[in-house]
Amino acid sequence: MSNHIKQPFFSIVIPSYNRAELLPATLDLILIQSFNSFEIIIVDDGSIDDTESIIEEKYGTNPMIKYFKKINEERGAARNFGYNKAKGQYVVFFDSDDLMYSDYLETLYLEIQKLNPSFISVKFKMVNNKNEDIGLGNRYMKSGWYDQKHFLKGNFVACHVCVKKDLLDYIPFENDRKFAVMEDWIFILENLKKHRLYLVDRVCIAMLEHADRSMANNSLVIQRKLLATKKLVYSLEISDDRIKLLKGFSFYFCGIHAYLDNKRKDCFNYIWKSFRNLGLNRNIILLTLKNILGYQFVSSIKRIKYK
Repeated sequence: MSNHIKQPFFSIVIPSYNRAELLPATLDLILIQSFNSFEIIIVDDGSIDDTESIIEEKYGTNPMIKYFKKINEERGAARNFGYNKAKGQYVVFFDSDDLMYSDYLETLYLEIQKLNPSFISVKFKMVNNKNEDIGLGNRYMKSGWYDQKHFLKGNFVACHVCVKKDLLDYIPFENDRKFAVMEDWIFILENLKKHRLYLVDRVCIAMLEHADRSMANNSLVIQRKLLATKKLVYSLEISDDRIKLLKGFSFYFCGIHAYLDNKRKDCFNYIWKSFRNLGLNRNIILLTLKNILGYQFVSSIKRIKYK
């Protein structure tokens, strides 16, 4: 598809902090999209590596790439900065270590022409540094419309949200750094007070699993999840039943991350809090059994199984 207009259809906003080694791979895949009416807005959030020199050397003459460097304020503020610079009809939020398949933008474009959505997303999978599928992601979720209630259980689209530019009731990302790693979840829940998100039935993104991923720090993730949950209880103005749903799944989420850190006492504590809000369910039973066995033991069994 050719771009015959000056205004791009998509503005792809990419916040980046010290990702000089990963960002070029992300950009190279964006630049070979089958749909090419787009601009890329890189928001360098105060990197202290050689991101700036690499972008200038490799992409400095490319008019589709716009690079901005600002003081470090975390991803929420960086995304808001990029949104304000965007000239496209739709803004695509993307991370500096994720990988687009070549049909990603075209897939979004075709669905947008049919649905005219305020918010839209595609499915993703997770891969390791050898580009091997590690079986995680949201590919098995049903396609279709999702409202705020669905996201009370958690954020199943990560940061991969495409939003119509200049919505009159658009709510920007939370820019307080104490909520970093949860700003995507807060953003979706606050914006879906009056809107819905459409999930397209196509895997168009690969998220790279690596040691520097923000979600890899389990204790930090738990801390930020609890802070975000407390904020949302007061900001969303939802019913008591929905508050229980929000709290119950948040505690379950914290239990998973405590289990991954092999903090079994903490895990049991979060399981109990989840049970008090949700009652007994299959997920709570399974997490309880795994926690009794311990993360290290369960991991060793998995290694034996797949040898």
